[in-house]
Amino acid sequence: MSRLHTDEWLILILAHLHRYGAIYPLFILMPIFGEEYPMLVYGSVFVLWAIYTAVGYKMRWKHIFCSFQPMKQKMTPHRIRWHEIKSSDVYGMSAIFGFFGIMAFVLHFITLKM
Repeated sequence: MSRLHTDEWLILILAHLHRYGAIYPLFILMPIFGEEYPMLVYGSVFVLWAIYTAVGYKMRWKHIFCSFQPMKQKMTPHRIRWHEIKSSDVYGMSAIFGFFGIMAFVLHFITLKM
């Protein structure tokens, strides 16, 4: 078994945080702000994740490539092949998360006025 270099570990950690990590800020922020502003928390986390993903794909960050690799495949931070990842998948996920984030903002401001 080969040893991973420090930069490969960092890429793998960032890829796992990106793949599964949209939920972690919710665990941190919901106990603090969740009782009064739950939709604001959801909206901000989702919109920030969408922007981060789109910018990361556009700038060709390695951990974004690894996070969009199939789950049954081992992540390959040392062998990046951007043509394997469909841009429609990345931008589609960003659009969906961005849409739900904006809808959460809208719901927050609608319920705020009531």
